[in-house]
Amino acid sequence: LTALRNPHARVRLAAGVARGGKVTASVSGVSLSVSLTSPSLGAYTLMPAGRAAPEVAVGGHAVDTSLRDFDGGSDFTLAVMGDPDGADNPVHARLAPDRNLLPSSAYRARLRLLHMAPELEGRAQVSLTKDLVVVTSDPFFANPNLYAPADAGDTAARLVASSPDFSDGPFFDEDVVIVGRGVYSLFVMTGAERPVGLLSRER
Repeated sequence: LTALRNPHARVRLAAGVARGGKVTASVSGVSLSVSLTSPSLGAYTLMPAGRAAPEVAVGGHAVDTSLRDFDGGSDFTLAVMGDPDGADNPVHARLAPDRNLLPSSAYRARLRLLHMAPELEGRAQVSLTKDLVVVTSDPFFANPNLYAPADAGDTAARLVASSPDFSDGPFFDEDVVIVGRGVYSLFVMTGAERPVGLLSRER
């Protein structure tokens, strides 16, 4: 028997551009989203596996990208961030591998933090806590493929994403039921007035 390789990858767009910037993106001629308003997260889209350079535009202006490998059977997040009108944090795109593997235990989950708010770069790292215990931390997109284990349960746990250098309160603060064998990603993005957190259950 010959194993058949998956001819497709899945990609989604994470739009985190300042001042509600609208992001349009495609890969290998496949549209991911048209004018997705920041901050928000698009749905996964199937594309042909292979090497390609994403095409990204913010407000009609092209964003420089580079060739990347999109392996068959893999998931990716194309993160677009920065300020279209700011020289300090210009708009740029990064690709994060989404390793959405299920935990082996029905009583465990996997949590990931993606820090894509460049205005916080250089400050203390952003941390994600569950019931006041640090689960994982990320100093600006340094560990986009780092998944941390966490206990699951039937009752809600308090998830908080914050930075000690940001005095205006946490970016995300909600009670969430962490489902067994669940996989979660928390995106910290540039918001209208301050960074905000968006939680996505992947599996």
